[in-house]
Amino acid sequence: MAGEQRFVISARIIGAVHRDTPKLRMFMISVLWSDETEVIVYRSFQDFKKFHRQLKKRFPLINPFRKNDRVIPKFKGQARRSSLQQKGSKRSVQRMKFLESYCNKLLKCEQTVSQSSEVAQFFMPKDRDLQPDFTKNSIMIMLSEDLPDGEGGGDGTHQHAGNITLPFVTQTYRCVAAYETKDTKNRPFKVAVDEKLEVLIKDPA
Repeated sequence: MAGEQRFVISARIIGAVHRDTPKLRMFMISVLWSDETEVIVYRSFQDFKKFHRQLKKRFPLINPFRKNDRVIPKFKGQARRSSLQQKGSKRSVQRMKFLESYCNKLLKCEQTVSQSSEVAQFFMPKDRDLQPDFTKNSIMIMLSEDLPDGEGGGDGTHQHAGNITLPFVTQTYRCVAAYETKDTKNRPFKVAVDEKLEVLIKDPA
């Protein structure tokens, strides 16, 4: 039954992953599902654009002349401005803010949209998302915790360097003993013997 299918509760943009060789430009997204599982997936800006086009075909405007009749959130205008006005890491920051806002609005839509197969399929982990080496040797740009959640979409031209962390690279480690602690959100965190973890380490360069 359709009601037994799990659906996305929230999707948070954690950071942007950049690598030159082989080229990689992705956004890291933490996806919380209705069965209380939380997974990390990677999607490009082009992936989001393609996804939005699919949603527009599935959920067309009831009345194109009335914005209040919009079934899904707008994507085109703010996304284009965020691309043209900034470059490099600043562009990534603006796009992260825009995508965070877009995901929040999308998942607040009616259940026919937010719990649709299109939304579930887009945020479903792909094989690459589960590979520990997928983001190896990448630089990661992360949003500060004190930034408003998606406020302003992609129009923020007042972004300053303080909102961008130092470059990060990811390395994979194997646990030699079981360990239990709490993460940065004060949630329980456990690892088992021989479990592989992808660790973010600040790069002094």
